[in-house]
Amino acid sequence: MKLNKKGFTLVELLAVTVILGILAIIGIVNVSGYIAESRRQAYVDIAYNYVQVARMEVNSNKYQFYDTDTTYYIHIDNLPMEDGRNKSPYGEFEDAYVAVVYTGAKENPYEYYWVSKDKLGNRFDLTNINDLSSDDMYNNEKRRINTKAPVGIRNKVIIIDKNGKSNLASQAIELTREEADQCYSYEFIETNLTVKLTYYNKECGTDIQIPGIIDGYTVTEIYSYTFYNMGLTSVIIPGTVTKIGSRAFGSNKLTKVTLPEGLITIDSEAFMSNKIPSIYFPDGLKTIGARAFKTNQMTDYDIPYTVTSLGACAFCNNPIKNPNFLYYKNSNGTIDYSRVRGYIGDLSEFSNKRFIIPAIANGVELKQIEGSAFYAMGLSNWEVVIPDTVTNIGSSAFSQNSIAKANMPASLTTIGSSAFYSNKLTELSIPDTVTSVGSLAFN
Repeated sequence: MKLNKKGFTLVELLAVTVILGILAIIGIVNVSGYIAESRRQAYVDIAYNYVQVARMEVNSNKYQFYDTDTTYYIHIDNLPMEDGRNKSPYGEFEDAYVAVVYTGAKENPYEYYWVSKDKLGNRFDLTNINDLSSDDMYNNEKRRINTKAPVGIRNKVIIIDKNGKSNLASQAIELTREEADQCYSYEFIETNLTVKLTYYNKECGTDIQIPGIIDGYTVTEIYSYTFYNMGLTSVIIPGTVTKIGSRAFGSNKLTKVTLPEGLITIDSEAFMSNKIPSIYFPDGLKTIGARAFKTNQMTDYDIPYTVTSLGACAFCNNPIKNPNFLYYKNSNGTIDYSRVRGYIGDLSEFSNKRFIIPAIANGVELKQIEGSAFYAMGLSNWEVVIPDTVTNIGSSAFSQNSIAKANMPASLTTIGSSAFYSNKLTELSIPDTVTSVGSLAFN
């Protein structure tokens, strides 16, 4: 019997090689996919573990969350894990929080949410832990996580930071670029990943909640005239905004305005000619521009002690009780009537162009005129009458007014820098009691 010693042909060898290669690739792809999915699922498991720790802390009353109108964010540094883990399967966390809301239900009164991003950009947006899956994870290194997003229609946000400190924050909703383009024009500022709103499409409604984040960029400024004369009736301004430009919301029909914690500047005429009955000014606010709230329906005001610049006629033409002079507010909320810090009334109440500052308010003698108290009030060719009780005139107190005449009281000891800068004083008598005159005081 003869054996056939014929081997594989070259074509057959090539075919076998190709088949083996394909099988190998399929095997590698399957293994790689399995590994990738395992890591994504491990990320979800880590989120579940942190939420479980948060649930135990809440149940033990370490955190007492009982306001149904608040979304609470707990930084994971406040939630100790047994193994000390502080990272995702891909690397250390850049930021991660468990969000908690109190529903008031008899059974399961709390709902828990997860939001995170690691340093490689692997992230989960705010998601109910019961719905969280590996499919929700995606990568975006540029976008920050939003810890000011409310759950549902809640109005308040409290953030417990990595040091365990509770901070009240104003809410900020997030829109994609495509969603934002339907209602807003805006400018991206690449250097610090922020956004400036410049125009609003009034077809989008009159009761609005402005976004705080657009495509991962933080909205920090509302530019001049952005919402001017758009027929708005209510507006919620996000907690990311620090500046509101001149006439940004002027000439609308606003009856409700929510200003955010963190707001620093309200420029001139920003809310002029509306129907606002009252408004809360957050601590930290520094500037309220001239005529910012002129011609509204405000009957009272509570300006925080942090305000250092109050523009002329900021609250003119409002039915405010005793709307004249504004006195210094201490950090504990009490009013120091010995220190005047501005004037919020209408200059038409004065006759003969004589701006007379009262010597006594609420039974207390006036001693100090605060810095910038009457800065740029439009007192061109007016006479300013300062009471004899005053001992100190602060920096820039009367600057940029073109004042024609002012008296220096006999009790005066200190005149701050630029106190009467840029005026039209033609004669002046400084008493011997003055021991300090700042630079450019009368330039």
